[in-house]
Amino acid sequence: MDKDNFKSILNTSSSLAADIKNIKHPQVDDALNAVLTCFEEFRNGATDLMRDSEMLKIGIVGQVKAGKSSFLNSLFFNGDDILPKASTPMTAGLTVLEYADANMFEVEYYTLDDWKRFEELEDNYQKTLRRLKEENQGAPDSIINNLLEKKASDQERSAHELIVSCTKEAHDKLDKPSDKVPFNSTNDIQRELNKYVGAQGVYTPVVKSLVIHLNDERLKDIRIVDTPGVNDPVTSRGNRTNEFLQSCHGVFFLSYSGKALDSTDVEFMNVRIGKKGIASVVLLFSKYDSVLQDLGLQYKGTAHEGDLDYADAAAQQNLKKRLNEVKVNFENEKLRNEIIMDTTSGIGYSIAKKDSSNWDSVEQNVVKQISDFYFGGNRDETLMKEVFMGLSNIDPIREKYLNDVFVQKKESIIQQKVNDFFAESTKDLKTVLENSVETIKGKKTLLESVDEEAILEQRKVQKEIFSRLGDGLKNSVTSFLNSLQPAIEDINEDIQSPKMPSRSDSMNSVSVSVTHKGEYLGIFDSTNMFSAEEIDGYAVEEALTEDAKRYTKEWQDRWKSHFVEKNHEMLKECNNILSDVCAKDMAFNDSYYRDLLKKAFESLERQKTLKLKDELDRFCERIAGKCSDHTLKLPEQLHFDTEKENVPSRLKQQSDNSYMELSKTIKPEIGNFTRFVAGTVEKNMKQASEELKKLRDGLVAKLEVVGEEELKKLEQDIKNKKEALASINCALEKVSALQTSLQLD
Repeated sequence: MDKDNFKSILNTSSSLAADIKNIKHPQVDDALNAVLTCFEEFRNGATDLMRDSEMLKIGIVGQVKAGKSSFLNSLFFNGDDILPKASTPMTAGLTVLEYADANMFEVEYYTLDDWKRFEELEDNYQKTLRRLKEENQGAPDSIINNLLEKKASDQERSAHELIVSCTKEAHDKLDKPSDKVPFNSTNDIQRELNKYVGAQGVYTPVVKSLVIHLNDERLKDIRIVDTPGVNDPVTSRGNRTNEFLQSCHGVFFLSYSGKALDSTDVEFMNVRIGKKGIASVVLLFSKYDSVLQDLGLQYKGTAHEGDLDYADAAAQQNLKKRLNEVKVNFENEKLRNEIIMDTTSGIGYSIAKKDSSNWDSVEQNVVKQISDFYFGGNRDETLMKEVFMGLSNIDPIREKYLNDVFVQKKESIIQQKVNDFFAESTKDLKTVLENSVETIKGKKTLLESVDEEAILEQRKVQKEIFSRLGDGLKNSVTSFLNSLQPAIEDINEDIQSPKMPSRSDSMNSVSVSVTHKGEYLGIFDSTNMFSAEEIDGYAVEEALTEDAKRYTKEWQDRWKSHFVEKNHEMLKECNNILSDVCAKDMAFNDSYYRDLLKKAFESLERQKTLKLKDELDRFCERIAGKCSDHTLKLPEQLHFDTEKENVPSRLKQQSDNSYMELSKTIKPEIGNFTRFVAGTVEKNMKQASEELKKLRDGLVAKLEVVGEEELKKLEQDIKNKKEALASINCALEKVSALQTSLQLD
């Protein structure tokens, strides 16, 4: 099904739904409301999908200071400083850019729950600081701070930064609705943004995300998200980044050329990008000018001195080699085979677009370096602008990837999303429509075949039938009631709780530099590279998250399945009773009584759903926090006071200790989560038991109430039979037409 066909179906079905909404008749209101509720869910999802189908969604990812904001400003805003630049992980907000008729930015603040988590991390930070001071009494602050940098996690340090910089004015914004701030033009947006996301901004510590709405034609049908950084220490913000990545048509991944694809980049590329099904990934080695400056110094006094083309070719070859080295370890075959590599220089674009009189001190120095190394000190403005425009590579990137690869992929992705959405979302709607058509037909047949005398007779008859149903279903209801506790025990025995991944599944192979005793009498130290293992935080988080989702779904499915099974048993017993007491030619046939039973059982039906989503989300967020602890990583440089042959065993011991420490922090979280699930199940069981007891002891009275309500509606319709039948026929016609328009008949 193509997009145009889908739009046509949506428009036609929406018109029919509007007609159905205008039909008001007591006999069919419940059936029509069920149709409208289900259709509204379908339409909302379809509307979001179609709106998104017109929007090209692009993600910009990379570590803090990889040059993401500069790259975006170059790509979309001609080098103007529209997007705020972050200097620390805490000022690196999740920033969304999209088109709007009026210039305005929207600031989302942290919730009190978010802040409570930061306060807990700050407590841990202070405990670590006090312990280090006790263990190193008399040591200067520089030593203590050095140790603290190694011992405190990224999250703890970030939380400390947030807490100490948060003023009362900022704190008052917690849990408040988003602020919407208008601005006149792109020229004054940075000034307006400073107090919200600037390094010294009064509200910066409490800002969670920022959406900038710009009246800029370049943003029409495009949504851009500048992410906080692959090493974002704020868990809730990192989760938001991951959600966005799943819906991207393309991603620009920026990796600093000077530290091309370091371990943090590789982990994020493998786990976060590789497992999100993103259509296209363009890896951009950023700040490319810095590599050429390094090579210019390296080639000084050699045959290649001053040869920019040679330096460029060598740098490109080295970066390709680095990519080939790491991509063999990518688990996602598509990413491994289709990742695209290129280079860019944000400062290069800025130099090329500005007059030389406006180059700042950093830009002037970069121009001096490149001109000295490759052009004999010639700083002709036209020449330099041409050189740096080439190094920026912005125009080719825009044309090759933004306008070509991403747009082409967008169309194929949207087509697949339309097909998947329609196939999945119409399943429930098809069932509701079929049931509603059957119900409305039954109401029509009943109204056509009865009169006031028949209703009087029915009042006498149905009291006896209700009594038979009450007595007959008592055993089934009691059986259902008695089955709840054993069912919980069986399910609990069958479903395996989430567990910490094994050591082998939690580790990542790395190379580390280790200084150890030298071979000559152990007097002089030696330094060598060794293979080692360190905790793969991303892999542990991913495994635990998936395991928790599996555990939750199994509980929900098994609990619901038990309800369905017991309801089926009661329905079977009901059918047996009704087949004995309801003749086939009776106007008030078995379907009439089944409808009454359904209404009597409504409160029980609500207990079949276990509400676990919110707690699952909280568990996953806590796990993400534990797994992002930077102390789980091996330092880049280690020192062991032992001989070279003993180093591997010392490294293994260190890895074993890291795994055990992480396990100790993870296991209590798993215990808390499984206890919450058990508590929710217990609560639902108690509520279901109460409802079943009410049904067992008061089913007849309940049926008499709903039965009398139905008869009164019928009496009213008989007095105005012609108008009532017209309404029911209209309802039947519109619901049947809705079935046809959705191709579900």
